[in-house]
Amino acid sequence: MSFIEELDITVSQGSAESRERALWYATDLLITGRYTDNEIWMFGEIIGRLEQDIEAAARAQLARRLARTDNAPIKI
Repeated sequence: MSFIEELDITVSQGSAESRERALWYATDLLITGRYTDNEIWMFGEIIGRLEQDIEAAARAQLARRLARTDNAPIKI
């Protein structure tokens, strides 16, 4: 199973706590890695689904972290 598939399962079946951990893990991977445009798009889809369930302060933190990277997904 690929990393993206594992994250997708976490999004659909995980607890609120596991989804938040997955959000920060995916964000860390995105910020530190090198990815193709398609992979960045997939990260965006997953991060977008995960960030819907977090509070406003965590969303602001996510925005600050992604603002500092060149490969942030367009939708996020």
